[in-house]
Amino acid sequence: MPEVETSRLHLRMFTPEDLNDLYFRIYSDPGVMRYLPGGLPRTLERTAAVLREFAAHWERHGFGAWAIEDRENNEFIGQVGLQYIEDTADVEVFYALGRDFWGQGLATEAARAALRYGFEHEQLKRIWALAAHENIASQCVLIKVGMRYARDAEMYGLKVKMFTLETSEFDPGGGFYQVRV
Repeated sequence: MPEVETSRLHLRMFTPEDLNDLYFRIYSDPGVMRYLPGGLPRTLERTAAVLREFAAHWERHGFGAWAIEDRENNEFIGQVGLQYIEDTADVEVFYALGRDFWGQGLATEAARAALRYGFEHEQLKRIWALAAHENIASQCVLIKVGMRYARDAEMYGLKVKMFTLETSEFDPGGGFYQVRV
């Protein structure tokens, strides 16, 4: 399975050993989860199910979620990836970082890498993104990576703003980017 490196990040496949990091950094934190599907913290068991869903998506579609690590110290930061939007043929980029890593440009770097992978390696023509109405920081990330607002919607139990980007509009930027298979 492919891995991606950027200037500061290593995007790699999730493993069962990531369960506790994913749970404690993301899924058990009410401040992070208020912006994610369901809007509430998840149990450890539900987090384990998410890891299985991530693996199944990779198996079915050849792309999916990566664990985000700091390239220097291998510290777990969060998740980023591409997935099909529920009940549609549309693909979305998604990300969630532990609260300790907010405000450092890491979400922008991770999202840009996932978009680049989708356009260059998966030959996707359009990628969507969803951001909770209240999540202004995430909306700013999406704008920074070149996405444009499309419409409001209700998805995954949240009121969201939908953004979109077509391959012809994507600017990968000049930062370091490498895919390893």
